[in-house]
Amino acid sequence: MKMKTIDSVKKKNVLRKIFSKKTLNRRLPITKWITESYKLSTFIQDLLAGITVGATAVAQGIAFAMVADLSPEYGLYSLITGGFIYTLFGNCRNMSVGPTAILSALTAKFVRGLSSDFAVLATFLAGLVQLTLGVFQLGFLVEFISGPVITGFITGAVLQVNCGQLKTLFGMSGDAGNTFVEAIENLYRNYNTLNIWDTVLGVVTMLILLLLKKLGDGCSRNDSSIRKIRWFACLARNTIVVVIGIVVAFICYLIWGSGSELTIIGEIKGGMPSFQLPAFSTTVGNQTYDFKQMLETLGPQSIVLPLISLLEVVVIAKAFTPDSNFDTTQEILAVGLCNFLGSFLGSMPTTGSFSRSAILKSTGAQTPLAGVFVSLIIILSLSVLMSLFYFIPKCVLAALIILSVASLLHTEEMISMWKTSKKEFFVMFVTVIVCCTVGLEYGVIVGVVLDMLFILFKSARPRINESRMKINGRDVLVVALPETVSYCSAEYIRKTILRATVNLNINSFIIIDGTNTLSVDTTVAKNIMDAFTDTYENHFQIVFLNFNPDIVKMMLELNFRQKSKFVNGMTVEKLIENSPGNV
Repeated sequence: MKMKTIDSVKKKNVLRKIFSKKTLNRRLPITKWITESYKLSTFIQDLLAGITVGATAVAQGIAFAMVADLSPEYGLYSLITGGFIYTLFGNCRNMSVGPTAILSALTAKFVRGLSSDFAVLATFLAGLVQLTLGVFQLGFLVEFISGPVITGFITGAVLQVNCGQLKTLFGMSGDAGNTFVEAIENLYRNYNTLNIWDTVLGVVTMLILLLLKKLGDGCSRNDSSIRKIRWFACLARNTIVVVIGIVVAFICYLIWGSGSELTIIGEIKGGMPSFQLPAFSTTVGNQTYDFKQMLETLGPQSIVLPLISLLEVVVIAKAFTPDSNFDTTQEILAVGLCNFLGSFLGSMPTTGSFSRSAILKSTGAQTPLAGVFVSLIIILSLSVLMSLFYFIPKCVLAALIILSVASLLHTEEMISMWKTSKKEFFVMFVTVIVCCTVGLEYGVIVGVVLDMLFILFKSARPRINESRMKINGRDVLVVALPETVSYCSAEYIRKTILRATVNLNINSFIIIDGTNTLSVDTTVAKNIMDAFTDTYENHFQIVFLNFNPDIVKMMLELNFRQKSKFVNGMTVEKLIENSPGNV
């Protein structure tokens, strides 16, 4: 009876913890900030920030759909769910969830030449993977993608995306290719199809974007009226060049009719997408794919999609969120829900956008509710503005993408790696090469594997410090073991120590210093004990100095008769001073 009472109390405590206000606030953050600090002034700031970013998001959504080789409306579909879902479940007040250039380039690799159903299915599967990682708190897996691999991946993505967009910027025909090398080859093959009108407008667009960006340097929303206008023009530069492009294209249409030399987007499917399950079977041309075949077509390498999505959103959340409020698991759950539910509205894979998030911060967004207003602008655009977007020149979107993606390239990080760590530079360089020649997803995989090999090599070949001294005419060899000694380094450590004893005189001291050693595998312990107790105990005086009790216990289990050789609480110098003759 007493046991039943204890179990009942435990169950009640568990349930109370699960359904507590603290848990609710952590897993549904909106319940905290909307009741504690939300007011009319906050709402107005979120509204203005959301409208500003919404205008930019429309242009980027259409542009990134081009990068993903999808119809323009899919880029806009991808911006609907994120604002609503992240507002409920996200912690970062400046986060803007939607398509990004890098994720779009990855998506293109898996859906080019196929139907949009594959992109939507990839979003659905990415959401499932991310939710699984979040529920089981496996977000640490993203940490296996190191800084050099991230830098190499971003560099490869920038080269691939921008080279692919040069085709559109110059109005060339042909495919953009799946890699940087393919994009270069296609540019070379189709250089004679260059369209001078697209080229001129594209280059002028890039110049206007650079000018508007320079115009806003040093300005903020708290400055004087003129400087505030400059600041706003800088933030809205993507929208401004798209509007200019539409006007130019429309004038060309009025002058030359449908035979205008400019390449335009054309008709975009308007209206809201229907809420439905992603397609688990589809037909491309004359071939029908069932669910299994769709999975096989996407391939196991498509697991990179949800991981890169998580990586982007976590990096952005860390950049814009105070450490005290950052919760990796919650961010993973939030973006997982954005992708999972977004797939029901035809979304392509999404993540956090650094450029749009930076604009939210600059325009004074106070809570994630600003993302809702971004989504409402997208919905408004899909409902009533699609006819205007008909005249968007593709070269303008290409110019927008090229400069937006180029800003992700940080050459100073590469220079720093070259100066400080040739190993990290090598990992980064190999990642770039694989990304450019084989594919972005393979670049990440190769980079991670290469990093792990370096870690394994370091574990198998730890740094062992040796020092020699002479006390009262006797040789003293001190071998300091590293913090962690694993089984794969057992033979290396044994050989290293034995090699160090070759030139020692008989009756020399050998001190194995474990002061900094936190853990030792039994394999290593046995190798060390066997090497010295069986081979050299009659020739040298051996001391195991300052090993922690757990390691001592392990080593004595292997050879208890050597207990007298373990000494604790002394420095090497003190041990030698107190042992003029024998240890």
